[in-house]
Amino acid sequence: MSRYPKIDSDYEFKGFCLNWEEDVFPKCPNKDCSIIHDITIKLDNRDLDLTCFNVHDTELVQFLAYLTNADFTENQIIPFLHTYWHHRNRSFLYNGQDNKERYDEFQNSNYGKYLLDKCGYTEQFEKIKTLHNDHEWPYELKVEEINYLQTECEEVPWYKHNSWAFRSDEFDFDSKGDSILTIGCSYVYGTGLAEKERFSNLLSETLGLKNYNLGIPGSSHDQAYLFSQYLIPLLKPKHVVFLGPNIIRTYHFNENLFKYFVLQGFEYNWRRDDDSFVRHKTEHNKLFKYDISKSLQGRGKEDYGEIEDIHFLQYVKQLNIHYHKNLYMNKLNASRNVNAVKGLCYENGATFHYLCSDDRQLPFNGSINALADLIERFVEDKKQATKEQVIEWIKENKLDEVRTPPNFVEKNDYEDYARDLCHPGKKTNQWLADYFLDSIKKVV
Repeated sequence: MSRYPKIDSDYEFKGFCLNWEEDVFPKCPNKDCSIIHDITIKLDNRDLDLTCFNVHDTELVQFLAYLTNADFTENQIIPFLHTYWHHRNRSFLYNGQDNKERYDEFQNSNYGKYLLDKCGYTEQFEKIKTLHNDHEWPYELKVEEINYLQTECEEVPWYKHNSWAFRSDEFDFDSKGDSILTIGCSYVYGTGLAEKERFSNLLSETLGLKNYNLGIPGSSHDQAYLFSQYLIPLLKPKHVVFLGPNIIRTYHFNENLFKYFVLQGFEYNWRRDDDSFVRHKTEHNKLFKYDISKSLQGRGKEDYGEIEDIHFLQYVKQLNIHYHKNLYMNKLNASRNVNAVKGLCYENGATFHYLCSDDRQLPFNGSINALADLIERFVEDKKQATKEQVIEWIKENKLDEVRTPPNFVEKNDYEDYARDLCHPGKKTNQWLADYFLDSIKKVV
């Protein structure tokens, strides 16, 4: 039984047409609390700075003011929602698709163990076996465990995040022009790779610059722009490298769902435990199991979580269908984000370098990616393949040969797997480092 049946009925009747002034503020269960009063007073007095703020570091009143204020200027900063914000200053042995459950499935299967052995990850595993077996995933690493990984496990992938929840060097806002900033998805984040193997680390080491890595798994061109328009003017990097995610992905903030959370008294959970509101939404408001800020993958799957509200379910389905089957709009959206980031670089004195992660030049996007897709299907369908079947498939696709097509590094394709066996490994990251280094040399 809902605590607010009248609100629920209004929401079901109006669907996704809620209005702040008419439907939200007057019916808010905490309408007498200071938050509504503050919004009114601050808006009337124009006391709110709506030009530069990060949603996670601001008060709810300021974000609500932003959402209710239709004023817009060309220099207005769009507040960003960081879906990894709860990872800031935290370290993990596993993350995302590179997780304990997945690794155990590989170890207990013929196809998975064969490939882990070929990639060298079985040997690496011996160094972290105790950590892996003694804890449930996800597990936050302790100081002594981090020290062990840093000193004894240089080749082992693990995930350390800075105070802005990026797998990056700590940001120095007082130092300008001495960094290289990379933006993109899990290919930039380095899922399944040790930090030193990522192309952003290879670039920063070669150029002698700080490594500001803004990669977020599953992110889109939209999110890359949101981070860029906030952080490039603050960090003033020397170079900006943009490895564009799959163009089908797009970012969506569901403001109408957010209105419903406000009606449910959501404001009390805004900054509790110094955590992000995206995470609070799932922890303290068990109305939906779907992220309020979402980068739609566009794979056509009807996997939207346990959603009871029919309006929301239909809404998300239509969004997914629209972006999955509309390449014209996908390309338009990606193009305007790329050019927007390029403009930011021009304004802030940084060189700009772009490549789409789906580009066929990338070694990983060849036959090795087909095998990664095969493995992914085996994991999802809980099927099994014999070692002989895997070896036969590898030989048929000539993955066991050393090949030297244009732009390929002279290394065996097995070296192009990350630990999760579905992200690019050392070979593609070295190729990306060389590609962007050549691009930088042309303009420096």
